[in-house]
Amino acid sequence: TMTREFDILLGEIKSIGEVVKAGKTVDELTGEIHVWEPPVLVVFAGDKVKITVNNPRSKIHSFSIPAFKVDTGPLTPRTGKATVEFTADKAGIYVFMCNSDYDLEKGVCEIDHKFQTGSLIVLAR
Repeated sequence: TMTREFDILLGEIKSIGEVVKAGKTVDELTGEIHVWEPPVLVVFAGDKVKITVNNPRSKIHSFSIPAFKVDTGPLTPRTGKATVEFTADKAGIYVFMCNSDYDLEKGVCEIDHKFQTGSLIVLAR
């Protein structure tokens, strides 16, 4: 059995748009979305998987793969880090996500919470 190790973090993609100010068109930051980097992890069925998750964002986040009952629990803003380990014992494509209960007032996750997903691809041997 092989052990596959990954480092993953919740990164962000900034959106730049053209905005008209005082009659002039200027490029301006118009938004950002949060994405897992890397967004896809690939392993073989039977592999042991070790994922170290980092949260450099300004809000609490978590990392979860429900199909394998994997969850880091809350990761503190900026410095949160956790490692999860499991055996990828079934082939398929599985979603990973932020599993924190979105609550902007409490500083938990972001408005784009439901889009913070990625894929774990488990290939049959």
